[in-house]
Amino acid sequence: MSTKRLKNLFWITLLLLVVGIQVWEESRASREPARTPGPATKPAPTKSQPAPSPSSPKTSKKSVSRSTGGFETLAGCRLHEDRNNDGDSFKLSHGGEVIELRLYFVDAPEKRLHQYNGERLDHQGRYFGGLSREETISIGLKAKEHTERLLTSRPFRVVTRWQPVFESGRHYGFIFFEDTGEELSESLVKEGLARIYTEGTNLPDGRKKADFERHLKQLEAAAKKAKRGGWGL
Repeated sequence: MSTKRLKNLFWITLLLLVVGIQVWEESRASREPARTPGPATKPAPTKSQPAPSPSSPKTSKKSVSRSTGGFETLAGCRLHEDRNNDGDSFKLSHGGEVIELRLYFVDAPEKRLHQYNGERLDHQGRYFGGLSREETISIGLKAKEHTERLLTSRPFRVVTRWQPVFESGRHYGFIFFEDTGEELSESLVKEGLARIYTEGTNLPDGRKKADFERHLKQLEAAAKKAKRGGWGL
């Protein structure tokens, strides 16, 4: 047999072998049972924060407890030192924040003269019977000292409904002293260090605005008679 014929026979045999292997593989696959897919692997559940209950109130650093009339009571406040603090308006530290409070009902005289408050000083001086600007400023400084002394020596709570004072960043509120229940505006009027003049409101303990104003006027009349503060100059 020639070499050429041997080569042809070799390649034919190899081809038949390859075809036979493919046919055998296909035949075996057809006889195997079909595989059913297993259950899909579920990802491990992730822990999430539970949704807040609809009935649970939202708390803030400012809010401590509720009073009547929509007021909030803030306990544990401290006077925050600031050059702009005065007798009726001052900054307080509470819950890691600094708030600026403006007293209801009263206006203490300015503690210094600047280019914008001359007319206001004159108006305050006339209220106390015609004080000069210098005399009015002296009462304003005494009011500032009086307020700072009380706020640094006696426990107190703030009650406010966060009513803004125009767009100044301040809010109206009350300061009640824990040992006597006295409100800071009462103390200022009683000492002749503030006039009854500015925004008023019904009190968180239920007293009406008009009733509290009458009470302040009685304190003012007693201060005039005793010539205390601005009424004695």
